[in-house]
Amino acid sequence: MIHAIIVLYNVCCADSVTCQRLQKQSVGLLDIIVYDNSERDYGNRDFCMKHGWRYLGGAGNKGLSVAYNAVIDLVYRTDPNGYICLLDDDTALPDNYFAKLQTYVDVNPAVDIMLPILVQHEKIISPCREHARQRYFSSESECLQEQPQNLLAFNSGMTIKLEVYENYRYDERIFLDGLDHAFMRDMKARKKQIAVVPIQCEHRFSGGQKGNVESAIFRFGIYVKDSRVLYEKQPIQYWYMVGKRALHLSVMYKKIRFIQMLFAE
Repeated sequence: MIHAIIVLYNVCCADSVTCQRLQKQSVGLLDIIVYDNSERDYGNRDFCMKHGWRYLGGAGNKGLSVAYNAVIDLVYRTDPNGYICLLDDDTALPDNYFAKLQTYVDVNPAVDIMLPILVQHEKIISPCREHARQRYFSSESECLQEQPQNLLAFNSGMTIKLEVYENYRYDERIFLDGLDHAFMRDMKARKKQIAVVPIQCEHRFSGGQKGNVESAIFRFGIYVKDSRVLYEKQPIQYWYMVGKRALHLSVMYKKIRFIQMLFAE
């Protein structure tokens, strides 16, 4: 069975495009589990009960890693040979997504990790190349031809054999940022079989949009802390990635605060 995991943060299920699209899927093909990281009650427990979905969380924002691990602990005990599909709350799945995914799973039982193609404004944003000057793919065919060992990918839509989690859990020191990159890095090191699935999903990620400066400072603080863990063995990469983000935000908001946060303990 495929277990679809949706992690919500301060949003109603009814307003989540992912939850809306899940209601159009073939119910017999999947088990739907919502982990609610919201900081107040959005009525999601009642929504899940009404739709026959399982509900976890509801005690504030515990972080993405804690949410994933809690669901994995739950489903691995009862279905260790199944699959999980990780979903953000802003990914527009095609109506036949899980039917196509199940077909792919049936035909490719040796694949451990399946990556859909996430598109934003008609551009492929995931998967992308890990080490390349031209990071993003210009077409689906180009993406499908790339060696999996060269890829990074976002969590949303990623489908994983539960067998992978027999002796693995997400690093709970990472609250949010880079959890997908850390997972891909670890799975490549473990020689897991990774494949891109020729299914496109529209990802409505809003992280690149300019919000208020207070929110940007709070969000950058999470990014800095998570990056310290993600790149703890790659200090040069840490300073490059986080420094570049700090400089970008400083210019965008005309605030030196982001640079100061980079050097704060």
